[in-house]
Amino acid sequence: MSDWNTKIIEEFRANEGAVGGQFAGAPLLLLHTVGARSGQRRVNPVMYQKVDGGYAVFASKAGAPVNPDWYHNLLAHPRVTAEIGTQTVEMVARVADGDERERIWAAQKAAYPGFADYERKTTRQIPVIVLEPARLYVRRGREQRLRARSFSRARCSRGSCLLRLGPVGAAGTGASPSFRAKLILKP
Repeated sequence: MSDWNTKIIEEFRANEGAVGGQFAGAPLLLLHTVGARSGQRRVNPVMYQKVDGGYAVFASKAGAPVNPDWYHNLLAHPRVTAEIGTQTVEMVARVADGDERERIWAAQKAAYPGFADYERKTTRQIPVIVLEPARLYVRRGREQRLRARSFSRARCSRGSCLLRLGPVGAAGTGASPSFRAKLILKP
């Protein structure tokens, strides 16, 4: 971790999520990921935007020609933790696309014009990642977490549900396996 990130993280934790300098007043969270190749835990300060059901973060890397390492970590290990203010929340990350991405990205550029500058500096499309709380647990032999949107239909009786799963991860995979599972909802 760079000294610059370390200083921001220390300031964030010492001041209940508030930092000064160039991030003064900006919504900032600490994103905990697992290294895609190393498997080591990583922490990165990133700006966020509240969105319906979670938070959006932006893999801008200040307009660099490549995505930040934390973005590759999210793709490999979408279960993450985020420190937001004084709270720590388990989240599931997914890459926004289409209209959802455009809407969130346009709002971020309007609120923080520096992001429009980052976009102009690079030829890549800056990924928008949505972090959603990991609330829905499905038990099937071992515990698995699924996004609340990852199933399209559930028939439930006596605590057991038949779930019809929709595509999770890559869009348009057409996957729809079914299995009997016990739902456990956690706050």
